[in-house]
Amino acid sequence: MLMKFDCPKCQKPYKLSENFSPPSPKVIFPCRKCGHEIILNFSDSTEAPSDFKLGEAAKEEKPDKLVEKIIDHVKKIKPLPNVVLKARKLLKDEDATLSDISTLIETDPAMATRVLRFANSAYYGMQGKVASLKHAAHILGFTQIAHMFEIVGSVEMLGSKLKGYGFDAMTLWKHSLFTASAARQIAEAINPALEGEAFTSGLIHDVGKLVLDPFVQEQKELFARKLGEKKVSMLNVERDLLGIDHAQAGYAVCRTWNLPKLLSNAILYHHTPDRDTNSPTLSTILSIANILAVKSGMGLDEEHAPVSNEAIDAIGLELGDMMRIASDSASFVQEASETLKVA
Repeated sequence: MLMKFDCPKCQKPYKLSENFSPPSPKVIFPCRKCGHEIILNFSDSTEAPSDFKLGEAAKEEKPDKLVEKIIDHVKKIKPLPNVVLKARKLLKDEDATLSDISTLIETDPAMATRVLRFANSAYYGMQGKVASLKHAAHILGFTQIAHMFEIVGSVEMLGSKLKGYGFDAMTLWKHSLFTASAARQIAEAINPALEGEAFTSGLIHDVGKLVLDPFVQEQKELFARKLGEKKVSMLNVERDLLGIDHAQAGYAVCRTWNLPKLLSNAILYHHTPDRDTNSPTLSTILSIANILAVKSGMGLDEEHAPVSNEAIDAIGLELGDMMRIASDSASFVQEASETLKVA
């Protein structure tokens, strides 16, 4: 028996086949038509989930196979290591101490070693001076150590080769790290309270490409041909061929990982911050940081539409500030790559 439901906002009908296996009890993904969040609650109960409307009048004759495949593929994307997520929670705990975070970090010896090596890198000016993570946390602070853990933890997740998009190994990671560094610096200048969220969202803003890559690979020649057409963005090509773009897929991943809605929204709107009515500041920071990566030669493509003048005015940074941020971010990526010995 097919499971039918409609988007609660635009009423687009969906169907899932009876053998569909949900990756978790709650599946969250954006509507392919309007982007509205659809929440599917799977349980032993025979009652219809209250978070969405069952579509008795669904018009499509076949199950939406693409939605099924993409939702199913979300569970195959490895999240950031658990120790990284716990470190983020500690950062939000006003009663947490330097000892707490260093103790947590040391529960993963392999990662702790790489973080300690990073703390002793030239970028932080602590070459050979930091003997322990507790010492590093004391000197550099909670935030820097947590960011280091996110960086180290993201190498495996973002460092793979994306055959569909044609990205070499580590290309996505370097682009993401540049964006994270730039986003953190922009946030530090205009809204320090968002510094942590800006860095994290920058680091995982393109995680949706990991989800879509195998589907892009299935139509690689057509994808490349369409992408080569003048004034055609990657987002438009993704939506044209797959019915969903990487920003929407990334949002689904973040919600499945139970990341804060603030981060999920920023990733959903990192190409269209003007559409974000919930957290426009973070979305705009992320959008500009992403563009800065592209313009600095650390981008993946020319997929990004220009940010509106209103958004740029809201940031309030001068050209000189942006050039400094770009230069610092490029240095940060180079130092991280050399220290962590990635290609």
